[in-house]
Amino acid sequence: MTRRGAGLALLACGIAGLPFLASSAYLLTVFNIIGLSTIVTLGLILLGSSGQVSLGQAAFYGLGAYGSALLSRDLGWSPWATIAIATAATAGVAYLVGVPTLRLAEHFFVLATLGFGIIVNVLMVQLVDVTGGASGLRDIPGLRIAGVSLAADRAFYYLVWGLALAALLLAQNITSHRTGRALRAILGSEVGAAALGVEVSRYKMQVFVASAAYAALAGGLYAHYIRFISPSPFSLYASLFFLIMAVVGGLTNIWGGLFGAALITILDQVIRAQVPRVFPRVGGEYQTAIYGILLVLIMIFFPSGIVRGALDLGRLLRPVGPEPAKGGSA
Repeated sequence: MTRRGAGLALLACGIAGLPFLASSAYLLTVFNIIGLSTIVTLGLILLGSSGQVSLGQAAFYGLGAYGSALLSRDLGWSPWATIAIATAATAGVAYLVGVPTLRLAEHFFVLATLGFGIIVNVLMVQLVDVTGGASGLRDIPGLRIAGVSLAADRAFYYLVWGLALAALLLAQNITSHRTGRALRAILGSEVGAAALGVEVSRYKMQVFVASAAYAALAGGLYAHYIRFISPSPFSLYASLFFLIMAVVGGLTNIWGGLFGAALITILDQVIRAQVPRVFPRVGGEYQTAIYGILLVLIMIFFPSGIVRGALDLGRLLRPVGPEPAKGGSA
């Protein structure tokens, strides 16, 4: 077994046993949110592998959630089918968005995805007859397998983490073979990659659509897990939140999707619970300030993310063995 395969097997075993160590339903809920965030963040890291950064990821997350919720609730379709349909439809929307926006360079592309995210969130609020507006959608059907409900946190935990591991494995396969080499060439220099025969526009479109599909899949799962959705979880702040997870984990490191999502989600829960106790008069803006400080520190000390930074730090701290003895002279 390769080192990568052994790492995935060890991770799968750890994830399988984690619910038995959780002392409350709250912890299981946090683990489930980490699983959903991991899927979304993996999409951003795939996008980052080609040198692109998106501020519209929450919009695709929301399209997957609203699409699946509306089809299953109002038309009575199976939630499994609606998640697949919403994911495919969102990938199609991403293709249409990508046709004009992927022609833009660097920060112009970021601004275009920012505008798209804002437009989608405004439509979620304004299309009251369809989306329920700010009041959201209620009574979304839950997921079932062979008649068994997955409404319980533990049952949903194994579903979401099974899909998160599958998404992680797929992302690794994408970045480890021909597509991955092309993406790394584009990351280094689009002009140089094109000169070497890489179809830059095709590969950029592929990872942009794949990134949106990852987000839509997580959105569909989220809708049928919470069974209530409103526009707020799909706002610009959510896109920034996902981007922070990707940057902290490592914007070009697939494992960063998992560790970045876990670290930021846990940090967010700790901040929400502890800061009001220490500073009772401080408003909600302290969260943005703390995330800003965290990003600055990460960029200074771990510019490639915590995963790569931890590996580099481990190499620096590893003790150097004694030099081999030299043979004596004749």
